[in-house]
Amino acid sequence: MTMKKIVLNVIVLLMTVVSFSASAQYQNNQMGSGLDRTMGTDGRYNAPRSKEKTDYTKLMVTNLTKQLSLDSFQNAILTKIFEEYNQKIGILSAENIPVEAKSEKFKIAQTALDVRIIEILTDKQKETFTEMKDAKKNKKNKKKKGSDSDETEHEMF
Repeated sequence: MTMKKIVLNVIVLLMTVVSFSASAQYQNNQMGSGLDRTMGTDGRYNAPRSKEKTDYTKLMVTNLTKQLSLDSFQNAILTKIFEEYNQKIGILSAENIPVEAKSEKFKIAQTALDVRIIEILTDKQKETFTEMKDAKKNKKNKKKKGSDSDETEHEMF
C-alpha cells in the first residue's frame, strides 16, 4: 500500500470513530432524538410546583386584628367587608377599560373600604388605623420620591 492510501484509511477510520462517539450522546426520548441533559438532575427542574391559592381576606383580617386588637365581632364584620371588597376588585380588574379609569375605580373602592373599616373601630383603633395608613403612605411616597406620576396601585389598608 502506498502512503496515500494509508493516510486516507486513517482519516476515514478517525472520522468513523468520532461520528460514533458523537451519536452515542443522543437518545430516544418522548420528543424524538436529542441530547440527554437530564442525567444527574434528579428531576429538580421538572418538579411540579404547588400553587396554593392565597386567601387575601384572611391575610388582611389577621393583619388588622393583630395591629388593631380587634374583638371577635369586629373580626367577623371585617371579614365580610374584605370579602365584598375582594369581589369588587376582581370585577374591576376584569373590566376592559383604560388603566387610568381602572386606577380611579380602585381608589374609590379603597376609600369606600376605609370608610367601612373606620365605622366598626373604636376611637383608639381609629387613631392606630389612621397612623398605619399615614405610615404606609409616607413609605410609598419615599419610594416614589422624584416621580411626578399619579398613584396607579390601590392600597390594601
